[in-house]
Amino acid sequence: MPSTLRELADRCHFTLGAATLSERNFLANSAYQQLHTQHFNLLVPANAMKCHEVCRMPQQYDFSVPDALIEIATQHQQKMRGHALCWHRRYRRLPTHSRESLAEDTDKRDCQSRWEKRLSGHRLTFRLLSAVLR
Repeated sequence: MPSTLRELADRCHFTLGAATLSERNFLANSAYQQLHTQHFNLLVPANAMKCHEVCRMPQQYDFSVPDALIEIATQHQQKMRGHALCWHRRYRRLPTHSRESLAEDTDKRDCQSRWEKRLSGHRLTFRLLSAVLR
């Protein structure tokens, strides 16, 4: 009988994960990390990999939190899934073609391009859009 959810999932060839709602707390709390890596074979950052988190200012990127999460997942043979690069609650529903919306669109495309380059070779999947037109 498996002693953890992860053992059961691995035995059944099933991917089982949980979202890390506050990634900075996850990184600072070793008990949280241990519990997650012990019971899940998939790490799903809830927000850390979204464009609005890695690019808080135009053309200024900070990948330190996602990089640390990727390192933890790699160390513990976990798959990783980025929740969504474009999140409908953070971006306008429909383009307005104003200078601000065009700059925002450029930032989103640039962020996505940077992610693609950074993550080539990693076992990571993304759900690229989350109901952008809601």
